[in-house]
Amino acid sequence: MPTLQEAAYYESKFTQDPHWSSREPNSDEVARWDAIESMLRALPKACETRQLLDVGCGRGWLTHLCSAFGQAQGLEPVVEVAEFARRTF
Repeated sequence: MPTLQEAAYYESKFTQDPHWSSREPNSDEVARWDAIESMLRALPKACETRQLLDVGCGRGWLTHLCSAFGQAQGLEPVVEVAEFARRTF
């Protein structure tokens, strides 16, 4: 569980900072997605019923993109950030 100070930091970062609070991934996140997407595409077709868990999903951009590859679920311990992710996606 994050401390109150950590929760306040992540709430501000993922709900108010324009670089980290949009629906679209920023340049750092695009690089991360490129690596993750290539791994997901490399999985055997036998894995068609994929269940993906995004731990510490923040605003939910990665969970959203992963949903194209199976059932994706995001887990976010900061309540305000999780609510922002639900509204955003």
